[in-house]
Amino acid sequence: MFRLPEDFTMNTLAELRPLLLEALERDESVQLDGRAVREVDVAGLQLLCAARRQAALFGKSIGFAPECRGAVIEAAMTAVGLARPRPCDSHCLCVLVGRG
Repeated sequence: MFRLPEDFTMNTLAELRPLLLEALERDESVQLDGRAVREVDVAGLQLLCAARRQAALFGKSIGFAPECRGAVIEAAMTAVGLARPRPCDSHCLCVLVGRG
């Protein structure tokens, strides 16, 4: 389980990005836990999308573990229009949609 930090903003992404890439290289499937996140910005959401694209290139998967998205991530997704009532189809590479 890859736990996202309390501060999931551009202030911490330079440190977090290589750790996330390392997890993607090491594991076939990376499960995210966003419950500890207390602050998130668009840069944090963009890192999740970029990680999902990178995972697809590696032939791997990444996503939130069931019930581990967290209220702050969910609210940020809704605020920027990324929350959707159902998951995307199989062609969508976005880690942010659906429930989980």
